[in-house]
Amino acid sequence: MPEVHAEAGFKVRVLNKDHFPAHVHVIKAGTYAKIRISGAPTVYETNMSERDARTAKAIVSAHLELCRKKWIARYGTLTIRP
Repeated sequence: MPEVHAEAGFKVRVLNKDHFPAHVHVIKAGTYAKIRISGAPTVYETNMSERDARTAKAIVSAHLELCRKKWIARYGTLTIRP
């Protein structure tokens, strides 16, 4: 699972075998958030506290271009293929 970025105990990753929509997984202390990256970053699945989910989204937002580049390198596009 390629790590995109790590900060303050949060690890941002793009999975090797994943699905659309384009998103990253943010892991912290056994909790996770999935954050869409094809538009404005949006948390769409999480078991993190609300505070940690907001922090995860802020970290992804700050590194959005890097997250998108890693997704595109793995899957070729940010959008669903026909």
